[in-house]
Amino acid sequence: MTVIAQRAGGAVQSLVIFDLPFRLQNALRSYLSYLAKAFWPSSLAIPYPYDFSSGVLPAFLAAVALAAITAMIVTLRRRAPYLPVGWLWFLGTLVPTIGLVQVGTQAMADRYMYVPLVGLAVAVTWGVADVAGNYGATLLARAAGAAGRIALTAVPTRYAALWRDSITLFTHSIAVTRDNSLAESSLGHALMIDGRPDEAVEHLREAARTAEWRVGGKTIRMSWAQNVEVDLGSALLQTVRRDPDQARQRIVLTEAADHLQKAAAMGADSALLHNNLASAMSLLGDMNAAIANYRAALRLAPDDYDALMNLGAVLSRAQKTDEAAENFRAAARVKPDSIEPQVYLALTLAQSGRKREAADALDVAVRRDERATNDFLTAALRMPPSEKNARDTIARLRTP
Repeated sequence: MTVIAQRAGGAVQSLVIFDLPFRLQNALRSYLSYLAKAFWPSSLAIPYPYDFSSGVLPAFLAAVALAAITAMIVTLRRRAPYLPVGWLWFLGTLVPTIGLVQVGTQAMADRYMYVPLVGLAVAVTWGVADVAGNYGATLLARAAGAAGRIALTAVPTRYAALWRDSITLFTHSIAVTRDNSLAESSLGHALMIDGRPDEAVEHLREAARTAEWRVGGKTIRMSWAQNVEVDLGSALLQTVRRDPDQARQRIVLTEAADHLQKAAAMGADSALLHNNLASAMSLLGDMNAAIANYRAALRLAPDDYDALMNLGAVLSRAQKTDEAAENFRAAARVKPDSIEPQVYLALTLAQSGRKREAADALDVAVRRDERATNDFLTAALRMPPSEKNARDTIARLRTP
């Protein structure tokens, strides 16, 4: 069922991406890791990244360990028939998700152990009962069993607490794994949303570094690589707005634009990408590129208020006042209670000599919120403070 569902969602990978020898190595390492975590759940993570650097030796050692356990169980099969039942249940039910048929982009996942754990539970439960029946449940054995139950209750409780937010969860995942591009990307995205772009950039750079690997003479690029580039460019753009050093601003803006353009070259095509690339290009002085990207953003999200406002502002600076006015009008339709698009519309119309229309637009804003409009207009035109600035401007615009 897992394979069918994931194939329908496009998560089943081709052998061209991960060849069979690599999948086999990963499967052997995963079997041993699943077994160890079943008895002591340590270093649990989401997701578990592929190990592209360890080579064949860990997989060989895992194969030896699995073969040794199997041989021991075969030897004991007559005296303890529950052991082969439980062991083969564990091995067999993991086959669809062990990675030979690659599902998703994780090396392994704890959720795939729900059914296989039944087999291990059968082996352990019948084994403990068998030993107790043969040798008796001594006080020491009972104490050891109680201690084990307490420990195995405490550990999952600690892990459950990690799920309180994305920053806590992915910080832990990064701490217990290595080269975990998806966890780095997820943490960077969460930090950016939390208003911590400088920290986000650090993790997104690491996510970008580990999103591509050379395996078997070919480059493997993880499916989330383009999203990493979008987030990294966006986070860098946020840091620019906090940096007063203009020379450093330009360097960071250029880097932000490079990452966003790389994402576009990879196939990314989102309103966020084009919006942020347009902002970077506008700040770098490339108005044509800024206009083109704002238009691309609006093609994907026609009611994007920020894109409408930003495109209107750029078009106004480029003296394309008619088109600028249309964008401000569209923004006003998206947010009919906002004074901002009405004020910008008024300024744009006044710039093109359409003073009466400008006065009407400013009057709409005044009737919605006179004080806010007055303050906004005073700041925009750098006027001396006065409670009458908006009303006086409307009167001047209406004067023939």
